[in-house]
Amino acid sequence: MSKVRIGVAGLGGIFYGWGGDSGHLPAYPRLDEAKICALCDVSQDNLDKAAFWFKRVYEEEAQRREAAGDFRRAEELRADADSVRLYKDYSEMLETEHLDLVDIITPVKLHKPMTIQALDKGINVMCEKPMARTWLEAMEMAEAVKRSGKVFQYAENFIYSISWYNLRKFLVSGIIGEPIAILLPLAIGEPGALTASYWDPTVAGGGSLLDMSIHGITATWFLLGFDSKPVRVKSAEPDGIGIKMPERIVDGKYRTVKAEDEAHFLVEFERPNGWTTVFLEGSWSYRDSVASSVIIGTKGSIEFGAPDKMTLVDHHGHRTEIPYWSPGFLHRMPWLESDGFFGELRNIVTCIVENTKSECDERVGAESMAIAGAAYLSEMLGRKVVSLDEFKEYALQIQEKEGDRASDVLIRELTQFGGAK
Repeated sequence: MSKVRIGVAGLGGIFYGWGGDSGHLPAYPRLDEAKICALCDVSQDNLDKAAFWFKRVYEEEAQRREAAGDFRRAEELRADADSVRLYKDYSEMLETEHLDLVDIITPVKLHKPMTIQALDKGINVMCEKPMARTWLEAMEMAEAVKRSGKVFQYAENFIYSISWYNLRKFLVSGIIGEPIAILLPLAIGEPGALTASYWDPTVAGGGSLLDMSIHGITATWFLLGFDSKPVRVKSAEPDGIGIKMPERIVDGKYRTVKAEDEAHFLVEFERPNGWTTVFLEGSWSYRDSVASSVIIGTKGSIEFGAPDKMTLVDHHGHRTEIPYWSPGFLHRMPWLESDGFFGELRNIVTCIVENTKSECDERVGAESMAIAGAAYLSEMLGRKVVSLDEFKEYALQIQEKEGDRASDVLIRELTQFGGAK
């Protein structure tokens, strides 16, 4: 395989990113092993905009390569920009192009059908977070992966970033002893787009929990090792999961929203030789829990969250600031950004070339959805502790009763928050 041929489905915010080389588009021209063959979106306006920015970003990278003396790659980039094809119909793209990979970054409701359709056609898939609207949908996707024998990567960009890579190294080294707890607040004032799909659980599966906390679920599991087992979940006092600021501007108008804008919950992970409790906040109503992100161990702690460094606190209270990167470090590593988008794309391309599984595979994606579902169920049951097995049994009972309607019924039951608290 000379180049991994990629088709991109969904040309919204994550495609472009939010500045600072975030997003998928800035990463594509830096993937020398890959060729973007096609872009797909149901909106002609989105396609036209994407085509313009695709050529611009590719030309900028071509100029950088020329300045570095890499004239062959500069020529390739300009040829790729000129040859990329645009599709409004996803099925047509899959039928027409000879793709090795589909990068799915559409609204969440489309993740399951688009993933299964590509896998059934023998195409590898990378699917944006959250994996699906519900654990039930994620399990259908996992079954399709098994049936197809293709590579699937759940796109959690955190774990491919320089900061989380270094956090993992320090944690594994044992420098703070056994990890007792991880506290991770992920909070902003608004979701990534002020559009109705973000605030409609029937489209997104939920609100801030599935937009923000889902990062923390998978990323903290990564820190502990994916051989750890998530076992119990509890919606955390005093705020739990619900709607704190119910009036929002959505599609240009003040509206009463239906999706949660704050989520606070605990997850217990069993490690091979112990256990760790994780506290997560995922909020669209600003942070209101712990002051900073921290990993607490039996010999010290690691404070993180700053864009450029972590702070190691030893058992005497001595504080040492450690940068996530240095010019020498970056020179040796194959990553060009700190946010992980380039890393996750390079990882799936490498997996396809080597015919190996991604570490962030369908199992990790589906179990992350089960953790999220258990958090919703805990809130619904008055913030009782819910095991993952209990949540799965609850979801499967709904599936047995409701059939194809099961995910919609599950979402409706788990996201009835009753307005502002």
